[in-house]
Amino acid sequence: MLHKHLAKRIYLEDAVYFVTTKTKDKYPYFQNVGLARLGMCKIHLAQEWMRFLLFGYVFIPDHLHIMIKPQGKYTISEIMHNIKRNTSRSANILLSGAKDDHPLPPGRRFYWQSSFHDRIIRDEDDFVRYIEYLKYNPIKHKLAKEGEVYPYLYINTTLIRRFFS
Repeated sequence: MLHKHLAKRIYLEDAVYFVTTKTKDKYPYFQNVGLARLGMCKIHLAQEWMRFLLFGYVFIPDHLHIMIKPQGKYTISEIMHNIKRNTSRSANILLSGAKDDHPLPPGRRFYWQSSFHDRIIRDEDDFVRYIEYLKYNPIKHKLAKEGEVYPYLYINTTLIRRFFS
């Protein structure tokens, strides 16, 4: 199966994927607390609806990293399409009704970059490395200091323990 941009996307039945997707033109939409929280909600709704395993994610102002394992009939492409489409749709509804005090320029609409980059997790060491990458990404981008709680980071420690027991 080819992606619409002709990049080959590999679908493996039991694969765990680490996905990165950026906002269009790297615009920092997720500096806005409401948009970051909206994105978090859309991920959890997609997880309930599409029944994938959600190991964790982090929202950085201009991108999202997420680690998931598709289960059943939905591919990584379908899951990411759902998350991105529903986040965009709801964000633009919110922005269209927002008062002048919201932090985005007047008339600014929410857009994702058209594709995403995915990596297949190869083994337990790779898995641990990417979970650590999620945790330290806010520190790397100077959004949090070591030991601080970053509000747009989610790590499903219960699932991770169960997955490796």
